[in-house]
Amino acid sequence: MMRLLKLGIPLLFALLTACDSGSAKEDMVPVSLTGIDHLADHLSVQDFGVNGTGGFQAGKGGSVVCCVSLPRKWRPDLTVVVRWHITNWQGCDWESYERRVPVDRYDK
Repeated sequence: MMRLLKLGIPLLFALLTACDSGSAKEDMVPVSLTGIDHLADHLSVQDFGVNGTGGFQAGKGGSVVCCVSLPRKWRPDLTVVVRWHITNWQGCDWESYERRVPVDRYDK
């Protein structure tokens, strides 16, 4: 048993180190987000999310949700995943959507 521990612990450490060495951590910053609903009166965005951060009712843009993480430095291939649910109050139903969208260039 002791021999197994002596061999197993260094092996486990080596595996964990190998897994981490290929994943360089990007310098991320928190960014607030606001959802704005530009739909007809009988439709509304009841909740939305960006990269897993939820934003509840979009409304007219009065509330801010903290925080979505973005890289400190913008890059041309930068995208986020946006999910939202639209409720149709006249038809008493809803639909869910998801899109990967590019992030506009930013400096700060």
